[in-house]
Amino acid sequence: MKDSVKDRLKFYLKHNDIKAVDFCKSIGVSSGFVSGMRESIQPDKLKSIAINYPLLDIGWLMTGIGEMEKSTSPNLEIIESLKAENNMLRGENRVLREQLGLGARKESKGQSA
Repeated sequence: MKDSVKDRLKFYLKHNDIKAVDFCKSIGVSSGFVSGMRESIQPDKLKSIAINYPLLDIGWLMTGIGEMEKSTSPNLEIIESLKAENNMLRGENRVLREQLGLGARKESKGQSA
């Protein structure tokens, strides 16, 4: 675990091949912001970091606890898998309703058969 917020930020920048000067420009601070950091980051700067670097886990940056970057791809994979399963089940349901002679089911808003 990196010792300070400054160390963790530098590690994040190096890991992602981001130059400190480019990072500073993107969050609207002077080019010496990273090298001049002390113990913490002011809330307005932290907000700008969160907006401009959405995959950076701000909790990790501030405390060193958890993962450096937020994980989004597993969530997307789960969503796609659930969509596919839902579509398959809808198809099976439609076939079973037809076999039972129940006819087409009315769909609620936002859903398709």
